[in-house]
Amino acid sequence: MTVRSFALGTVLAMAVTMLAAPALAADPPKAWDQAAVTSIAEKFSTQVTAVQRSVSRQQTGAQVGSGQAHAFLRLQDDLRVLRNGARHLERTLQKGGGHDETVAPFQRMMTTLRDARENANKMFLEKPTLDMIAQARASLRELVPYYDPALVADIDAQAERRR
Repeated sequence: MTVRSFALGTVLAMAVTMLAAPALAADPPKAWDQAAVTSIAEKFSTQVTAVQRSVSRQQTGAQVGSGQAHAFLRLQDDLRVLRNGARHLERTLQKGGGHDETVAPFQRMMTTLRDARENANKMFLEKPTLDMIAQARASLRELVPYYDPALVADIDAQAERRR
């Protein structure tokens, strides 16, 4: 069974709203916990890899030359870049890199999520893939407060709109 991939935008790429919305001048980032952030980044990296593999396996019958075929190819590339970014973040944290060393890769990863959302919204994805995306979104929600807590509310708002 295929499902419209609007949920993918929620899970993978809430970055559009997060990046476009002005940062709320409320709470500072959560106190840095190297072990916790590293653990979350490891989990997120594994989940992004699983999503990438799942999407690659399910080319949903998009015809060559169709908009869906182009979106599929772009989404595959977005997920490859996102997987590499998640792995880089994970490795940097494992080597002891803190907030300052990882904020730029994190922000780049969030930009890639925006692109992935745009392409995913043009596709249909199967329920198991959407479930994997939901797990990745949950991990991202845990990671975001260490970088920009204002983004948590945006992630939650996106999830609510997509239900």
